Amino acid sequence: MTKLITVLFLFVFWIGSSFAGEGEGHWDKGKWKKRIKKELNLTEDQVLKMEKIHSKYHSEIKDLRSEKKGLQNELKEMAKKPDVKENSLKEKHNKLQDVRRNLEDKRFSMMLETRGILKADQIANLDKLYMKKRLHNKRGKRQAQEAESK
Repeated sequence: MTKLITVLFLFVFWIGSSFAGEGEGHWDKGKWKKRIKKELNLTEDQVLKMEKIHSKYHSEIKDLRSEKKGLQNELKEMAKKPDVKENSLKEKHNKLQDVRRNLEDKRFSMMLETRGILKADQIANLDKLYMKKRLHNKRGKRQAQEAESK
């Protein structure tokens, strides 16, 4: 059960990343619909429902990601300064943790709604789809590292 929830969460996270334009290669925005529709054999109704779920969460997730990135940068810069008090660092860190938690809550809610529109066999195929994406990402990273070392 835990594995299934993890796979579903990662699936929705991946969808959210694709919507936000963070994907690469054939996994990037615009092509996710064809890929998922084909791999999971989604109906047009399911695709429309997934798009509706995405549009519901898209701006909130995008804003939270931006806020998280800004707080990470602020914390990093604060940590470099010797005159910054420990309490200030802890406060910034706590704020960052709150934003991360909120972001994960939004993603989890999105995952639950997405899961609700899938059939049992489609949910079972998520693991295969996720493993393909993972393999794709590993290859891409390895190729980028090889290109840098040349």
